[in-house]
Amino acid sequence: QTIFKRPISRHWNQRRRFYRTGETWLLPGSQGFIHLPQYGRFFSDLGVLRFFFDRSNQLDPEPLLQVYQEYIQPILDYDKLHSGELFPTLTTYLKCGSSPSGACSSLFIHKNTLYSRLNKISQLLGKDLSDSEVHFNIVLGIKVHTLIKTGILQI
Repeated sequence: QTIFKRPISRHWNQRRRFYRTGETWLLPGSQGFIHLPQYGRFFSDLGVLRFFFDRSNQLDPEPLLQVYQEYIQPILDYDKLHSGELFPTLTTYLKCGSSPSGACSSLFIHKNTLYSRLNKISQLLGKDLSDSEVHFNIVLGIKVHTLIKTGILQI
């Protein structure tokens, strides 16, 4: 995360305020301007998150926080309590396109370890990870987690 206190130049993209400094785009945050390289250079690169901004460039946090608390918070709480690796395992698994072999290679773990962790996540959430709706909500929850860690969204 890189925080900038003043924009170098201003640009509007799809009626939402983002700031451009060289080749990167910044989003106004609670502590200044926050660089979000994982979302690309344009507002449209935010994906589904762009639908949670209103016309005055304010983020409506309630629906996002509900998804976060239901799908991500239990995993983070478990990891904190048990020094676990569930959240990094889940994010890597999803980044690898839900490929067990890809996730195992990235995490340097055996497939049985991966399946054990995914089963634990499924038990914690009380949800089937192969369900596309659950998958979508987990991915959205991970994006919300990024917004919280960068200071754009407050819990």
